[in-house]
Amino acid sequence: MKKFLLFVPVLLLWACQSQPGQGSFPAESAIFGLKSPIQLKYQDQNVLEMRDFFPDPSGLDSVSCPDGLKCTLTADKETLVVTRTGQPALLSVFTFWYQKSPYTVLSRWPDKVDHTFTLADPEHQYSQVQVKGSFNGWNPSNTVLKFENGAWTASAQFDPGTYQFLFVADGVEMRDPLSTDSVPNGFGNWNTQLRIMPSVEGTPVHLFTSRIENGQIIVGMEGQEKELFVLWENHRLEGKYLRRQKGGEIMISLPDQAKTMPRSTLRVYALSEAGISNDLFIPLENGQPYKQITQVKRQDKHSQILYFLLVDRFLNGDPGNDAPLQDKRVFPRANYHGGDLAGVIKQIDIGFFSDLGVNTIWLSPISQNPLSAYQEFPEPRRWYSGYHGYWPISSSKVDTRFGTSDELKTLIEKAHQKKMNVVLDFVSNHVHQEHPLYQKHPEYATQLNLPDGRKNIRLWDEYRLTTWFDTFLPSLDFANPEVLELQSDSALFWAQNYELDGFRHDATKHIPTPFWRTLTRKLRNEVMIPQNRPFYQVGETFGSRELIGDYVGPGLMDGQFDFNLYFDARNAFANKTSSLNDLSRSLQESMNWYGSHSLMANITGNHDLARFMSLASGDLRWDEDDKEAGWQREIGVTDLNAYYRLRQLTAFIMTIPGVPVIYYGDEFGMPGAGDPDNRRPMLWDTDLDNDQYWLKNETRRLVNLRGFHLPLIYGDFQLLESSDSSLVYARTWFDECVVVAFNKSEKEEVIRFELPERFAGVQFLSNFKGDAMVNGRNVAARISPLGIEVFLGKK
Repeated sequence: MKKFLLFVPVLLLWACQSQPGQGSFPAESAIFGLKSPIQLKYQDQNVLEMRDFFPDPSGLDSVSCPDGLKCTLTADKETLVVTRTGQPALLSVFTFWYQKSPYTVLSRWPDKVDHTFTLADPEHQYSQVQVKGSFNGWNPSNTVLKFENGAWTASAQFDPGTYQFLFVADGVEMRDPLSTDSVPNGFGNWNTQLRIMPSVEGTPVHLFTSRIENGQIIVGMEGQEKELFVLWENHRLEGKYLRRQKGGEIMISLPDQAKTMPRSTLRVYALSEAGISNDLFIPLENGQPYKQITQVKRQDKHSQILYFLLVDRFLNGDPGNDAPLQDKRVFPRANYHGGDLAGVIKQIDIGFFSDLGVNTIWLSPISQNPLSAYQEFPEPRRWYSGYHGYWPISSSKVDTRFGTSDELKTLIEKAHQKKMNVVLDFVSNHVHQEHPLYQKHPEYATQLNLPDGRKNIRLWDEYRLTTWFDTFLPSLDFANPEVLELQSDSALFWAQNYELDGFRHDATKHIPTPFWRTLTRKLRNEVMIPQNRPFYQVGETFGSRELIGDYVGPGLMDGQFDFNLYFDARNAFANKTSSLNDLSRSLQESMNWYGSHSLMANITGNHDLARFMSLASGDLRWDEDDKEAGWQREIGVTDLNAYYRLRQLTAFIMTIPGVPVIYYGDEFGMPGAGDPDNRRPMLWDTDLDNDQYWLKNETRRLVNLRGFHLPLIYGDFQLLESSDSSLVYARTWFDECVVVAFNKSEKEEVIRFELPERFAGVQFLSNFKGDAMVNGRNVAARISPLGIEVFLGKK
């Protein structure tokens, strides 16, 4: 009894402090959609656009700023100027008071670490030394070293993570001679790898969904937090909504409004001395967490499984619209093959996508492209058609070789009937020179001829926001307000006239963020709000995680393709000498950057990259030009172990947080070098050999595991074991646990690991012929050579 009385005052003190937001919340939210944390820049001043949060910011009363920051709201309430006055916490909150009601948006402050680059030069043989890398846009002029005491040095600040770089000494690129940590750059050479550790030591708090008790949600915690952040929709829950339980668990009560809402969301974060925890994302139906997979709807963005198809190379459903270029300068692989929207419709009808288990079709661009061939400017100056769809000469017309407007509407309607989404690839960055926009307004284009005499062609990082893809593809100048309005209206046209469920945005990093803000606001105000239509926007950016993240967040995109994680996964599974430890670190870096439940897209490959199969089989070397290899020789599959390696990659993207994406043909292991060899015509079941058919069935099993198990969609992620040849992690959702194991070795291995304590003694069901001996928390899992296992367990 004495113990009970001593405990109660502590419980009440923790639970009943007076905090903002304890009362009821507005019946109708002033914010549309969930707002992800604001990633502030490590600088004296940040500027936030209020329309990224509120469609109508005029109702803003005031803003409460985190400690270490000062907030100044402009008189028109359009902009919030955030000034650094001290040391902000790594995770904190902005409270926006709107018509006397509080709204909470989390903010993250960068954890910067100093690093010094050093290149010894005792004889002072170099006159200039620079550094180019993933952290400075691969632009050596951004990081110039100074010579002193026999060495060249430069200091820079980094977020924790892994980076690639090269020294540039008098114009000659070289790796760091003092480092043995190198990775292939994908262009036939190697880069030095730099690893930056966090400024704080220790293991951050780990959060997990524990159970539901008398209608209350119990969240478990491993470790001790300094501050807990619980958000229902965009409102922070404190005071009466939270109760500390025995063992550090948190009992969360929801506002009454949650019980009347068919869909709402609970999110949980924690901050400790060791940094920011993982986050929890808990979808609710009438105030209760999802318990059955049938509660998940196709509109739930986290449940998406994308299938990316190149329309021209997929299926010829209507030979009547075929019109390949009659030009001998264009090789067949660079010409039209006859695929069209009718072919996609046929595959929807016969159940190809449903059978595979995917629920979102990503179509390559389908707007009208030119009717003649064009020659690329760089050597070897080959001729191409616009079969891929990325050379628009119209912003509103469906390409006649792909079909008609009515066929696109039919495709979308049939997909929706089968509970599938349709995402359209849209090109905003450039037009073809035949496009009326450029014909009438050549001044809308960026500069092609540079002052130094070079052509501004494919200078991806040096002239990121102005470079052209080719001389006949003028990039548009988005600093011009007319261009910004016209191009955002063009994208809006497709969303308004067709029941699309999202866009894949081409060349995202080559367009400044004001354009993406403008487009997102138009989509929100003209499509999402009036039609109550969720709309997924995912971008394409090759670059650092910081650059990729600059285009994701409130008012911007839902996610981007996580190319950094893909390259590390490709290297880990396809390269025999690489380590799964590196992949484990890369995955953690991505979750640290984008969150544990982000909508970043994880790919098996795409139309710009050499096929995974050809690298894994050794038919394509890591150190060669993959594009030229495809033109010079036939690329096949000589090492059949590549099928097992691709299965591992597919298992990985299907079981980690994020949105998985299958590139057409990867489900059965299509080979191919770089573009255009990676865009071969689709093969169907009657065309597949035994190994390809086996892999397709394995892919189907993995896709369906993802689609039918809540832990793999919404569960937390916890690393259980990692080594050079093995990787084991768990995803848990209340009383369900999925354990995923990889054996990279070419021999059978017994992998030993410990289960999360709450699942000690639970027996697991194997899905891929592995077996697990469970003794309390200790598990010994027998995994086949180059094997995977997905164990399912339930308390």
